[in-house]
This record gives sequence, structure tokens and C-alpha cells, in this order.
Amino acid sequence: MLVRDLGDLGDLIRRRRTRLKLSQTELADRVGGTRQWVSRVENGKHEVSTSRLFAVLDALGLNLEIRPPRTSQPSLGIDVGVKTILPTEVLSALAQSAQSTTPGNDPAPSSSWLLIESARRLLEARDAAQENPDAQP
Repeated sequence: MLVRDLGDLGDLIRRRRTRLKLSQTELADRVGGTRQWVSRVENGKHEVSTSRLFAVLDALGLNLEIRPPRTSQPSLGIDVGVKTILPTEVLSALAQSAQSTTPGNDPAPSSSWLLIESARRLLEARDAAQENPDAQP
């Protein structure tokens, strides 16, 4: 989930807490807060210190991942990594092709979508290799 503000953060915390079947009081006890504090955080009404945020994330079994913002073409969801592989002109052509294809009428994925998916897989493999350079291919 992309967290852009305190409201998004509170929503994420609430959804994860309820998925784990924890009450606000139980979460508060785990992080050294009060039920009221958890309620305010979940409603985006309270700023959270960094140390308390890490305690909440730890209690909920979540990790914090920070990365550059995505620049995308909304209809395709192409992230910045794909743009580094494919030139803008190619992306524009892919976008036009993908928009002109109606998925409901064609049972096979369009070549545009296959190309985009292949680029995403290449990026994932590259990122995994960079994170763990000693791993076997």
C-alpha cells in the first residue's frame, strides 16, 4: 500500500490490526501507548514519532520500504523502472496499442501487455540480484 499521509498510515494500521484480530488496547499494550492513542493514529489525527511508528510496524509484522515515487502512465501502471528500459516513444506506442485493445474481446493478452510484463519481470530479477549478489541464478 502506498502511504501518502497520516490518514493512509492510520488506515493501513487499522486494517492490519483487525486482520490480526487485535483490539486497539492490545496493540497499545504492545507499543507502550493507550487505546485512545491508537484510535487517534488510526483516524489520522495524531502524528507518530519514528520510534513509536517502528514499534507499531513491528507489532503488526510489517516492514517499512522507502523508494522513489513512481512516475506512471495511469492506464498502464508503468513505473519508472520500465521507463528506464523503454524509450518514451515506445511507451507512447504501447499505451495507444493497449488502449485500443479491448481485453474482453480478445482472450489472448496483447503484445503490448506482454512486453510491459516482461519488462517488469526483468526489473524484479535485476533488483533481486542486486539485493542478493551471492544467490545462484
